[in-house]
Amino acid sequence: QSLSGSVTTAATIASNVNAYAITQNTVTNANNSNYDITFVDGTLTVNRRPVTVTADDKTRAYGDANPTLTFAVAADGTGTSRGMYNSQSLSGSVTTAATIASNVN
Repeated sequence: QSLSGSVTTAATIASNVNAYAITQNTVTNANNSNYDITFVDGTLTVNRRPVTVTADDKTRAYGDANPTLTFAVAADGTGTSRGMYNSQSLSGSVTTAATIASNVN
């Protein structure tokens, strides 16, 4: 004997981090009255997306001003990074302790 049907959730590819119920949609006991089936809801948990942000390496000569500091967001599949979703982006800045008077290092 077997069960047939499907289960559903309200979560979609664009759902925010949260827990979403997985509920019975059309699960039925196919042609067998020997069982009293109880369906227990499940949970689909949408976790935070792992994104790797890396400061770009820079160089300069002693006595020169620091170059513009930048960063990059790793694309999907680069290490554990999944990249940004749906054309979303990060903004911000990176800093360094080096100044125009910093020694070679």
